[in-house]
Amino acid sequence: MIGKVLRGGRPDGLIRYLYGPGRHEEHTDPHIVAGWRDPAGLEPPLRPDGRRDFRPLNGLLNQPHAALGPRGLDQPVALCGAGRTAGPDAV
Repeated sequence: MIGKVLRGGRPDGLIRYLYGPGRHEEHTDPHIVAGWRDPAGLEPPLRPDGRRDFRPLNGLLNQPHAALGPRGLDQPVALCGAGRTAGPDAV
């Protein structure tokens, strides 16, 4: 079930939020599960200090919007939260 769609202007804020703890510590073991290429290749690499380097992924995500120039949307980023059920048929 999709509860709410949030819009934003930059992918980097969304990526940092999704890879962070979340508002209620709900983001455990975040990783990319689908994409236009191998998801493992899109996964933000770890830096020597153990933090993720989001720059390569953010650069890729910004390219299509940058190519549109002034024809682009004001808020091209959308986050659609999906509900999850507990039990044997959990998603």
